[in-house]
Amino acid sequence: TKMKAKIIIIFLALSLMTTLGGCEFETSDNGDLDGMWHLERVDTLGHGSLNYKEKHLYWSFQNNLMQTNNTEKAEFFIYRFSHAGDSLIITEPRISDRDLGDTLLIDISPISKYGINSTRESFYIERLNGSDLVLDNKWLRLVFRKF
Repeated sequence: TKMKAKIIIIFLALSLMTTLGGCEFETSDNGDLDGMWHLERVDTLGHGSLNYKEKHLYWSFQNNLMQTNNTEKAEFFIYRFSHAGDSLIITEPRISDRDLGDTLLIDISPISKYGINSTRESFYIERLNGSDLVLDNKWLRLVFRKF
């Protein structure tokens, strides 16, 4: 009946409001940095350029966590990062493996193809908008496209 349908709708609406009311949504102040970026080019400042457009190397940002991954090899690494103004600092590289506890990397050679060559890497943000990201440090310029 119509009355029974109204009661069910009201009950479902109240249940949904109660459920959502108990949730806290994390927000990020990373602006355009948040999301997934395709690493398209690595310029070795003064020594040439590597074209990565056909490679499947990605950086992803959310809140204070960053992930790099190679989708061809199902390879994932996670990091902490801080972003303020035109500065990006990446720290604590780890192998992403929840079962083994996200092991801290000591040998950074597996992440060098992503343009990360230290356990604490500082980049200057040369350009950041909704579609382009360019990062520089003393040795490299990394060029990304939003994915």
